[in-house]
Amino acid sequence: MSGEFYLCFLTTLLLHISHSQEHQGAIETHHISAGHFFQLKCGDDTEDRTTVTWSRGGNQTLNVTSGVEDCSPVDQYGEKIIEEDGLKRLRMINATESHAGMYACLVEFSLQGRNHTTAHSTQLKFNKGSMIELVCSADIGLLWLQPAEKVLIVYAHQSTGSFNAAAKDAAVTALTAQGCKVEVSDLYAMKFKASATVDDITGEVKDAEHFRYGEETMLAWQEGRLSADITAEHRKLSDAEVVIFQFPMYWFTVPAIMKGWLDRVLTLGFAYTSEKRYSQGLFKDKKAMLSFTTGSQESMFSANGINGDINVTLWPLQNGILHYCGFQVLAPQIFWAPPHIPSEARRSMLEAWCTRLQGLMGETPLTFTPSDSFDGGLGFQLKEDIQEKQAASEFGLTVGTHLGKPLPPNSQVKAGV
Repeated sequence: MSGEFYLCFLTTLLLHISHSQEHQGAIETHHISAGHFFQLKCGDDTEDRTTVTWSRGGNQTLNVTSGVEDCSPVDQYGEKIIEEDGLKRLRMINATESHAGMYACLVEFSLQGRNHTTAHSTQLKFNKGSMIELVCSADIGLLWLQPAEKVLIVYAHQSTGSFNAAAKDAAVTALTAQGCKVEVSDLYAMKFKASATVDDITGEVKDAEHFRYGEETMLAWQEGRLSADITAEHRKLSDAEVVIFQFPMYWFTVPAIMKGWLDRVLTLGFAYTSEKRYSQGLFKDKKAMLSFTTGSQESMFSANGINGDINVTLWPLQNGILHYCGFQVLAPQIFWAPPHIPSEARRSMLEAWCTRLQGLMGETPLTFTPSDSFDGGLGFQLKEDIQEKQAASEFGLTVGTHLGKPLPPNSQVKAGV
């Protein structure tokens, strides 16, 4: 996770004020009794506690009255007590009518290089009641959110006026608004090299006569000799916690330039090994998803459609590439045949995408069979006990591991199936 945090003030409890301490809004009122003590406390939950001060008065900063020491608490016997739980306590003994009035707790602190000021007001009224102790809290309320998610969008379309461009831009806008750090690899604009060749390696290769791309690039990665474009994408991918692939479907798969990105960037050793793959993969703490347009309408990708079941189409990409590298694969965002629908329907598609993006980070991934369900000693066949458990099921485990049974419906397009 990134170390950058986002701060949310609980404005229902706190008042943002200027340094002149002019308070507006609701004011708590409490009654104190003669001869008893009362206590005010003020604190903060920031990592770097800074200045916490108490003052008394209306619209002016006044000295605290006798018996109340500025951020230097005393107990009911007049002895100082240490700060507890980050709270600055002001305690008075033998309260008298002179102690009535307005009290303000001012907290000034720095967080992530920015200065913040917040305060809370309390009105104390004197009466002859039997109250023994009054504790008035003026704590800062901070809501620590998850660190900012880093998102990489790998984008492949030639036209800035395309629907894919609009979907990509919508994702950038929506995710950035949520506090995410979004980086885009625009493959066509980058003129990204699609072919995996020896030119991806700087310096000599180990075996030029029997060149093997996977082994040679792994060695080059280990020695820091990969080409600059691959190294740059490695950095982006390492930083990202979520990866979105945005593209038009070409010939039932990704465009050649995106396939080149997959071939060249998902380097052996960096993205997978024979021991670290599938559910034990190197990217098991990252999420990835496909977001793409089709040229055919949805019915053509149904189980009885001419193009075949979309779940079968997606299996090599989502299982054979993303899940193979360990990614938690989110359900795909499919934009069905945008060139063949009215503009209003296209707008609705983008609106639905924007709505989904609001909760994308909390989505449940698609389900795949865990690696330990397969027996490595038997050629990674499904273990017998797993097969026995599945025998009574109407459907196979997955699209690929179906055991001769009907495929589990929609398992590559909906989570929880």
